[in-house]
Formats: sequence, structure tokens, C-alpha cells
Amino acid sequence: MVNVEDNSHRHPDKDSDNSSLLGKDDSTHLFSSPEKLKQLTTSMIGQANNKVRILSHHLNREIFDDEPIREAISKLARAHSRSTVELLIVDEHPLVVSTQRLLEVVRRLPSSIHLKVINKAYPYDESAMVLVDRCGVIFQKENSVYEGFATFNSPGRNKQLSEVFEQLWSHTSNSQELRQLRL
Repeated sequence: MVNVEDNSHRHPDKDSDNSSLLGKDDSTHLFSSPEKLKQLTTSMIGQANNKVRILSHHLNREIFDDEPIREAISKLARAHSRSTVELLIVDEHPLVVSTQRLLEVVRRLPSSIHLKVINKAYPYDESAMVLVDRCGVIFQKENSVYEGFATFNSPGRNKQLSEVFEQLWSHTSNSQELRQLRL
């Protein structure tokens, strides 16, 4: 069950963007627009120290081609040798035809950013998620609907969804289309 966000514990002088501290903010942030999803994603990825995992049907361009999100991913990937970004998609075709700028970041940082395609024969429920370090979670039940929740401090939920992500990651296939892009 998703709880409605309670802002009563927040300091009145703090901007709402600053209260979403990774590993500290236990509240659940609901979203129902691409703008709010971008804001939460930028904030969470921007605070990552070690690992970001993204499961998206095709790395929706409206969200993941946003400059602040690309910059946050690039910054993490360059931060230190243990930083990793794992991008897991279902359909690579929209990436290939739209030439997203995020793919340039993936090309430039291949040792830190990994892009894989889920094997089409493996069952996938159309959800989307962003998992940050061991505590941050952004979850959409349906990839194409901009509704879901984010929590900046939920190690249990992060662990549960990380297991799902790892299961999907282990069932990936090589993509001829991505190979042609040198990814």
C-alpha cells in the first residue's frame, strides 16, 4: 500500500526539492505527471553515490533524455571506478530510431554504464523503476502511464525490486540494433 505523503515533518524554510534526501526522507512521494517524475528522478539520481538501475520499456525520451537526468547519470558514472549505471530495456527499436542523447553518454562511458535488452521470451509486466544505491525507489506500475511513487529511503522495497531487476538482467539477449550503434 502506498501512503500519501506527509509534509508536516518538514522544516518550513526548506524548499520541497531539498527535503527529498536520499537515505533520509522516509515519506512516499506520489506523482501523476511527467514533470513530477522528471523532478523526482533528477533529484534521486543526482544524490546517488554508487549505483543506479533503470528498468524502462524503451528509456522514454521525455524522461531520460532530459538534460539534468543525463547529467546526473554521467556525473555518477564518472565519479569513481565503483560507480555503475545499469539500463534495462524491453524494446530497443525506439532508442535506435530516435537517437537519444543519453545513448551518447552510454557510448562515452562503457565501463560504468551498461545497457541490456530483456529477452523477448521472458515475461515482463510493463512496470518501470529507478533504483538508487540501496535505498531509493521510483516505481511506475505501467511504463507508459506517468503515475507511481518515489521514496528516498526504503531499503526493504529497494532490495525487493533489486531482486526483480537482477532476475530480468539475467535474462537479457544481444541486440543487433544496439550493436550497430556500438552499444
